[in-house]
Amino acid sequence: MAQRSLITGIVAAGIAAAAMRVGTSGPSPQLGGSSGSAATASSHRHTSTLEETMAKIDWTEDLKRHPKETGQRSAAKELDDAIADFYTPRGSEGESAPKPSSTAQCSDLEVMIAIEPDPAHTRLALWFDRDLDTLGDALQESGYQYQGNWMPWSAEGSSSAPGDRFLDRQEQRLFFEGREQMPGVLLYRPGRTKATEGACPPKSLEVFVVGNSPTSGINGTQFREAIRQFARRSNQQEKLKILGPSFSGSGPSLRSLIEEIPTLLAQSGSTSSTHSSPTLKSVEVASGSITDPDCSHFLPGAQQASGGCSVMTGNIQSSFVSFAPDSYSVIKSTEDFLTDNAHGNIEPSRIAVLTEDESNFGLNIRDASKPTANGSATRSAAGTEERSKVLNVTYPRGISHLRTAYQKSSIWGFGGTTEGSGSVNLNLDFDETTIDEDSVPVFAHQQMPVSQESNVYQLTTMLRERGIQAVILSGTDVLDVIFVAQILARQAPNLLIVIWEADDLFLRSATNSVFRNIYFVGSWPLISENYFWSLPAHQAGGPPATQFRNFTSDNAEGFHTAVHYLLRDSAPQDGSPVLDLPDYHSPFRRETFGHPPLWLCSEDNGRFWPVALLDANAGDTKRSNFHLPDLKLSREPAGLDQPLPPPASQRFFLVILSLLSLAHLYFCLDFKLPKPQGVEAHYLTNDRTTRTAKLLLLLGINLVGVFMLAVLLPPPARLGLLSASTALPFAISMLCLSTAATLLLGRLPSTSPGKWTYVPLFLVVVAGTTSFWLLLWRILPPSMGVDGMHALFAYRVTQPLSGASPVHSLFLASAGLAYVLYSHLGRLNFTSQLAPRLPDNSGSIPNIPNQQGSNRVTSLLHYPPTRKQWGPKALSLAILSVTALLLCCAADVSPRVFDGRATHVCLELLLSLVLVAILWDLAMAFAIWSNLSSHILQPLENSSLRRAFNAIGGLTWKSFWMPQNSVSQYRAIFRLLEQAERKPLLPESQTIVSGGKNLQQKAVSLWKEYKRSPRLSPPVLQAFDDVQQGIQTLADSLLDKLHIHWSREVVSITAPDLESPEEGCKCPEKPSPTEARHLAREEWVALVYLHFSRMVLAQIRSRLMTAAVLYFFLVWACTSYPFLNRHLILIALSVTLGILSAVGITIFASINRDAVLSRVTKNTPGELDWDFLIKTASLIGIPILSFVATQFPELGSFLFSWIQPGMTSLK
Repeated sequence: MAQRSLITGIVAAGIAAAAMRVGTSGPSPQLGGSSGSAATASSHRHTSTLEETMAKIDWTEDLKRHPKETGQRSAAKELDDAIADFYTPRGSEGESAPKPSSTAQCSDLEVMIAIEPDPAHTRLALWFDRDLDTLGDALQESGYQYQGNWMPWSAEGSSSAPGDRFLDRQEQRLFFEGREQMPGVLLYRPGRTKATEGACPPKSLEVFVVGNSPTSGINGTQFREAIRQFARRSNQQEKLKILGPSFSGSGPSLRSLIEEIPTLLAQSGSTSSTHSSPTLKSVEVASGSITDPDCSHFLPGAQQASGGCSVMTGNIQSSFVSFAPDSYSVIKSTEDFLTDNAHGNIEPSRIAVLTEDESNFGLNIRDASKPTANGSATRSAAGTEERSKVLNVTYPRGISHLRTAYQKSSIWGFGGTTEGSGSVNLNLDFDETTIDEDSVPVFAHQQMPVSQESNVYQLTTMLRERGIQAVILSGTDVLDVIFVAQILARQAPNLLIVIWEADDLFLRSATNSVFRNIYFVGSWPLISENYFWSLPAHQAGGPPATQFRNFTSDNAEGFHTAVHYLLRDSAPQDGSPVLDLPDYHSPFRRETFGHPPLWLCSEDNGRFWPVALLDANAGDTKRSNFHLPDLKLSREPAGLDQPLPPPASQRFFLVILSLLSLAHLYFCLDFKLPKPQGVEAHYLTNDRTTRTAKLLLLLGINLVGVFMLAVLLPPPARLGLLSASTALPFAISMLCLSTAATLLLGRLPSTSPGKWTYVPLFLVVVAGTTSFWLLLWRILPPSMGVDGMHALFAYRVTQPLSGASPVHSLFLASAGLAYVLYSHLGRLNFTSQLAPRLPDNSGSIPNIPNQQGSNRVTSLLHYPPTRKQWGPKALSLAILSVTALLLCCAADVSPRVFDGRATHVCLELLLSLVLVAILWDLAMAFAIWSNLSSHILQPLENSSLRRAFNAIGGLTWKSFWMPQNSVSQYRAIFRLLEQAERKPLLPESQTIVSGGKNLQQKAVSLWKEYKRSPRLSPPVLQAFDDVQQGIQTLADSLLDKLHIHWSREVVSITAPDLESPEEGCKCPEKPSPTEARHLAREEWVALVYLHFSRMVLAQIRSRLMTAAVLYFFLVWACTSYPFLNRHLILIALSVTLGILSAVGITIFASINRDAVLSRVTKNTPGELDWDFLIKTASLIGIPILSFVATQFPELGSFLFSWIQPGMTSLK
């Protein structure tokens, strides 16, 4: 008897079984109301569990001999007790019995049957829980209050018997089987609300819950018992309302059971002694998830009508509707959209339909994708041939075994635990603890997951090899769909995945990057705003916000709608239309009758975003009549054009642009106002050589700013929809940019126009910018149509940080181009007056570069370039651009979107310009450094000046990375002139160099002009040019003298570095005056070459930093929108990052190892130091972090967690 621990543990099963009779009826139902406290207490008492049963009854031999019958009788007794307590609370607990209704014409009871997924024998317990929650919400909205429930299934599951005896396990199994022959019940009382005052309240409601399975169908025993309960408790009810079933595979069993209803009712009437025969006249079945387009699968011999399908069975009229789209319309509409040239432009042979095997749902999907589906005989032969190219593929429905294995093995991205991880959110658990009894059992528990993994990997390999571009994915279990979607996204990342049926678990599962290229199609998009768009506009401007309800899945919302549909006769009548259901009508249709459209949505930042209505252009020719029946709508839908507060992200970007526009106008004003010199130098146009170029660059920045501003705010359909929080910064920005453009255009001629000409020019500019704004929004969005893409495009535009805004990428790419133009303003300093100069007559001295030799470097930097210089650069830029574009086209990295041709062209153009700008700056930086190293620095290392570089002190690597603008050039030249005033160089610096002045006099003149006009006026530029000529002349003179001195030296100083410091030339500690003079001359000439090198290195630094910043904008632009070929774009970004890193590291390593520069900075030539690491990190650190953060959102969230609250508030 030691093994009888099970019997002791489940003593609950049976002592009172002998006294129980399954057919015993409970007390007659009485309608009544109860106080809130009594209702609450009763609610707790009516929730009967298996544990309570075990505690109430003792062991008898009946359980041992007949465990199944014992379980059934105990369940029947508990069910009857729960219902009896619902109508007559026990007086021993101090509760008074409810009083009968005082309204004589009101019926007292209504019975409904809900067919739900079996929570104990399928892996769909989540579906069951969600449906019951949704049912309670819908009933509460209809005036019911939850009172209690009883369920035959144990929420804790039926674990194995604690003993190891076979008898114990079998007794337990049979006992649970017996209990599960009874249906569950949900009990609701009528509630008094403002809507029910003075009207007939709803009836008391009993909802009998019957289980069903995707493969085996409806539990017939539970359904028949529910019919018997209906016959016993609601003999005056003329209509039986059945909610469900959940699966297309339940159709045959539903049809068979409906045929049995008259017989079951007749049997119940003949055996009942307390009730007359039921007066049932009709059976109304409404499902929220059935997708089978064939009505005859659910009702015997049914015929489709405009409002559903119906059939007469005996004297009972049966009807069936489903509030889910039929499989044919979903598959056909999705395929049409993907193959449409204006949207997906994907060939039918590149589309696959991926469904689960075994289930009827998967079979219907595969049948729907065949060219012969749903009346294809009426279609053209060409259309049938195109449909036949769509590939049909299946995945194992029992893939939950693989899900569980991934969960237990802690495979990255597939579930996991949050225990001890510090996460603020729960992770999705893929583990399955429920035993799936609706499919063939698995015995190889360890090997089957590996086999399924191999099967799935072969599937993904096949999809890649066949060049499949889009997959339409569906399944019964949302966890299976999520799992397969993750596998596809990782193993075949080039695929565009379209998932039928949205679920909020997609918003929380795995990493956000996995689902960035995944779209969702269904009639219930789970978009909260659609609640307000699709309902009729009320007097107050929209539906009351207190009525809003969120749904966890589209099945749940379809189920919610089915409940309201079945309760439409008993719902309170308050003068408003009963079926003004949220989300049921298209916000773009103005029809009296309608049904939900088929939405295409994307997912990002924890929300679903609308893209298009797929079935809008096709009409209703391919819809099943009993799916989503047309329901009357009292008024037109409110639509998207509603006066709502603009999003915080849109206001944020508009305010930032307004501040930048004000700053741009401030620097464009030619007033003597305090301005930061570093920025002001970019806006100065006093140099006639660069005046036109700078004005054009500033106008380019102005035009890009107008474009960025225009894409942020679409023109409203009505002026009343404008919000002050967006209209004010937009108007300020437009006025500032228009004023700045007017000033810049007025300066383009050689002589400035009179002030009176600025007024008409300003008006023309304002009219031009406004027209550009309006014209852009006529071209950019998709064409106007009933598909709603135009309006949905404008809606997503107002959400810049949503991850679904199609113009956010345009905005970021434009910002990158504006930065390119701004950086070019600081590079226009190698003009004939500003460019540093080298000695011109040093050609006869070995290894001493002269001005002619430096032309190899300055030809890349000089402005304006000569025709000889312009040709090679233009040809190089053209070759680079064409090569990059050809490679992008060949690799299919051109950004593809659903949002129309114009958006695609704009994105392709702007992103290509940013990419070419990155590559051009990298190529220029590499070419400039190569020429500087080979033509200047390497010869100097082998020259007699090498000793002078060792003697120069006070310079660090930071000195060579000076900011790139003309002001920094003035500071550098002044420091060079200071060295000319040293005592050993005074005789040479006081020698007349040109124009009757020596170098000191020219330096004084430059200083005076610079103090008098610090904004680089023409006199300052001329004085600077004179100083440059003086430096060049003085350097020529000094080199001639040094050449004579070097030729007389005994020890050669041009030999390579010696290993021993004792070897080689030893300089005297106290040189003679003559020697000191020669050393000072060498240092000063060396400083001239260093000054030239610093100016060139500043140009290299500017180009490398510009490329790094542009890459940041490019990554952000390419990852802020779910492009259809997102993975290929990410590959291109990886290649670009590799090029950027390779060029940057090569240049920085060469600079750090350069012998001349190492001597000046007192570092070991040929070795890398910490400065190299710092420069490299500053260049490629941000690009690498930005790219990695987009690929691994967990890392990005960790790195940028300090700004996460602010970013969340802006979304």
